[in-house]
Amino acid sequence: MAYCTIFYESWQMQCCGTEFKIGDVIEWTVCTSENFTPANINIDYFYEAHSNKWKTLFVLSGTISEIQLFYQKYVHSPNNKRFLIPSHQFIIESVQNIDSCEQNKNDMELSGYIVKINNYSVRNAKRQDITYT
Repeated sequence: MAYCTIFYESWQMQCCGTEFKIGDVIEWTVCTSENFTPANINIDYFYEAHSNKWKTLFVLSGTISEIQLFYQKYVHSPNNKRFLIPSHQFIIESVQNIDSCEQNKNDMELSGYIVKINNYSVRNAKRQDITYT
């Protein structure tokens, strides 16, 4: 069974995301993932609802088969104490659904959702697919 993994950042959900659960059939705008492997998990795409660069985006359809919350600890940057950077401490927790009310845990911030999509298809986005301007 073909599947891919999407990282859905928590701020995207908090801004204008829609609740989702295992078994939902989705159609999401995504971008490719480069050099982003939280917790050594291969991420194929990022959910992207805030870009108007439609020529660099894709539309991905499929069925949600797994959802994990990705919590991460942030520390002050050694170069500039005003900036926080991700540390190597994290928690991954499996859940059945997302409602955008997930709380932080053990002094760690919810960074996003790791979502596995089965039976998926991907196509290049068209201008009319993009609602963000």
